[in-house]
Amino acid sequence: MDNPSQPVRIAITADLHYDPTGYLTSPSQITAMVEQIAAEAPDAVIIAGDLGHGRAVFEGCLACFADLPMPVGVITGNHDVWSDRKGGYSSLVLWKQLLPGVVKDAGFLWLEEENLYLRHVAVVGSMVWYDYSAIDPGMSLSVGEIATQKMNLNNDAIKIDWPYTDPEFARILEAGLVERLARAAGSDAVTDILVVTHVPILEEQLVRKPSYPQWAISNAYFGNLTTGHKVLAEPKVRAVVSGHTHVGQHGSVRRVNSRPVSYTVVDSDYGRPEYVIVEL
Repeated sequence: MDNPSQPVRIAITADLHYDPTGYLTSPSQITAMVEQIAAEAPDAVIIAGDLGHGRAVFEGCLACFADLPMPVGVITGNHDVWSDRKGGYSSLVLWKQLLPGVVKDAGFLWLEEENLYLRHVAVVGSMVWYDYSAIDPGMSLSVGEIATQKMNLNNDAIKIDWPYTDPEFARILEAGLVERLARAAGSDAVTDILVVTHVPILEEQLVRKPSYPQWAISNAYFGNLTTGHKVLAEPKVRAVVSGHTHVGQHGSVRRVNSRPVSYTVVDSDYGRPEYVIVEL
């Protein structure tokens, strides 16, 4: 029987970049990490995007988590929705149909549709998409100029083929996240909410290098501060965990008239999968 005095413990990993050839992250590296997670016996595991490019690779990464005895929630990352030309799948088909089905067929929870509830805790997740709000403040570029620069700075420009602009898709995902957040907050049984995203949503999660113009512009594609402001406005949110940047971050954000929010960016990189444990 669950002990209500014990904290809920949730393991979150991201940016695994599973690669059966071993060029990026080998299956054995991910399996070893999963064994470490299992030994810690968390109440749930969340995979926060960038499992791998292509349906077969995505499925192979999920298979590494198949024997875990606790619930597993999944969101995608930008690499997961790169157009899979080998498989003939567009980004839109991957996003709307294929990857949700693969996750559900594996017996896992698709967090873009529903929340995970663990006693007094709700886990609310989304890939989130960048809307250019995270560009370094010193960069005076228009939305059109940022979109044009993306071709030179980010592979999403050539590997994502859905019909949306980045700000348009960001608003679509934001609307879903905000709706699920309100649903969780409206439950009397929920006292603490963990928000898990692929793309960071807080200023404190970003890495600023103002003397490096390419990096300063690239931050436009590394975060969505607009969504972050809406998440922080919910008093029950206690923690935010993200991936995407491959640069580990951890700290706390103060809020007016509400408890602080802890933030983390999972410190995974190619060939070096990592995870964090959040206790609520």
